[in-house]
Amino acid sequence: MNLFNSELNNKIIRQLQAARQNFEFDQAGIKKRLLSAMDSPQSHPLGYSELPTRFTFIVLAGVATTILAATATFLIAAESAPGDSLFAVNKFREQLILSLPLAPQKRIEVTADIVQSRFEAVDRIDEQDMRQTGQLMLKRLETVNESRASFQQAVDAISLKQTDLEQTGQNQAATALDSVLSNLTQMADKRAEVINKWVQRSDDQSERDEIRSSLKLFEQTRDQARQQLNRRYKQTPTE
Repeated sequence: MNLFNSELNNKIIRQLQAARQNFEFDQAGIKKRLLSAMDSPQSHPLGYSELPTRFTFIVLAGVATTILAATATFLIAAESAPGDSLFAVNKFREQLILSLPLAPQKRIEVTADIVQSRFEAVDRIDEQDMRQTGQLMLKRLETVNESRASFQQAVDAISLKQTDLEQTGQNQAATALDSVLSNLTQMADKRAEVINKWVQRSDDQSERDEIRSSLKLFEQTRDQARQQLNRRYKQTPTE
């Protein structure tokens, strides 16, 4: 078929002319409809009005700024220790990490890292802070209590996991956790010495009593870790 046939072209033109609609340009009508649409926002099919573009941009910018600020705060708080203003944010960050679907071994590693960071906070309370009486006392107590709490959590988690591994015959995996618990126990021994020095150096009787009481709980957790290690060593067959 010849598409350039004049008779065919004329036929197509006549059909288009018969089917065409009236597309007259009504400038006044179009302007009226546009103004009406601007004055009353169109209703969304789901039941809410469409947000203006400027407002949407402001909302998105605010959300992005909030996310960036939260991320920056988390990064700064990661270095905070018990008694610091951002320590509560740091604990929240740690709990968020532990709430992730981590493998059991990875979860224990994260818990052990938290304990180590608490123990290092004990080391950072140095001699120059001895002049700050009231504030230092609170920071010492919080540091000891937080160290003990995280240490207790790690000991419980490791002991429970080792029991599960033993019951399923995974003795090698259970033995691997012995080194983690042993390292934490050795670190606890060193921090117990530091905390005991705080008791001896304090001139405030109430401060000595409170720190000594917290130290006692700290040592109980350490002894629990030792008992778990001793139980494992006794039942692990020698090669």
